[in-house]
Amino acid sequence: MNSKNELLCSYSNNRSELWVSLIEKAYMKVNGGYNFPGSNSGIDLHALTGWIPEEIIINGENFNMMKVWKQMINAYHYGDCLITISTGALDETLAEQLGLYEKHAYAVLNVKEVRGYKLLQVKNPWTQKRWKGKFSPVRYSFIYYSLV
Repeated sequence: MNSKNELLCSYSNNRSELWVSLIEKAYMKVNGGYNFPGSNSGIDLHALTGWIPEEIIINGENFNMMKVWKQMINAYHYGDCLITISTGALDETLAEQLGLYEKHAYAVLNVKEVRGYKLLQVKNPWTQKRWKGKFSPVRYSFIYYSLV
């Protein structure tokens, strides 16, 4: 819990449900506790589900945005994948301006194209910070990020 009595782990929006926090706590206990430099959502999802992750580096020299977008939107709407994204190293000022955490993973809740914009509906499992950039909603626990 932080100084505002907020959980510093994943939790359900229904405060009477503890299973999300308990699964996270059990997973962390098996892996040595919370005192570690960070994790990788692909490794975590594989450990919890048996799903074999595919990592796509978007700033790599062979990255083809349109090909990846088509794969991602088709697989997501077919129900064939789980998608997470993460940030790398961020300048503290930029992180605060955008409402993002440095080196943090986010769950992708939806993938869609609207009026030519390629959008991801993204949820921060910690929910203490909110996206402040383009397409940022004020009243929701998710963020939209344009890939264009």
